[in-house]
Amino acid sequence: MQSSFEKRLELIEEAVRTLELQMSEQEEVIQESVERMLRVSNISVANVQETQQISNVDIANDILEYIDPSAVVSPEHVMRIGKPAGNNPRLLKLNFRNPEAAHMVLRKEAVLKSSRYSVGYLKQLQKELHRKNNDGQKFTIKYIVV
Repeated sequence: MQSSFEKRLELIEEAVRTLELQMSEQEEVIQESVERMLRVSNISVANVQETQQISNVDIANDILEYIDPSAVVSPEHVMRIGKPAGNNPRLLKLNFRNPEAAHMVLRKEAVLKSSRYSVGYLKQLQKELHRKNNDGQKFTIKYIVV
């Protein structure tokens, strides 16, 4: 009688261990899917120079405005990824509120690749244009596609 009780107890303990293992595997799958959903709302931008004068948020907003001036999209969080390494700029990570905003930006990213001018250079030109127009001179910027 004692041995049958011990066998049944062992079977029950094995069943409990199996269920605990299955639950932990399911929890890992759920956690991974949640992390993936959060990552879908992120975009990393490379080769954006770091400056002390302009904040990363302003740089990100300038890039987004350059990609699509009519879009009303702004990142929820902006940060640099990694440690500073000399003249190599760190990645700029943009975190959007929803994946749709990130997808809209990614669909328009060809605008940045087709430009031979950096966003910083174009902003500098716009500031210079604004200054000259305030001084009474009539200047415009013409973009010529070559």
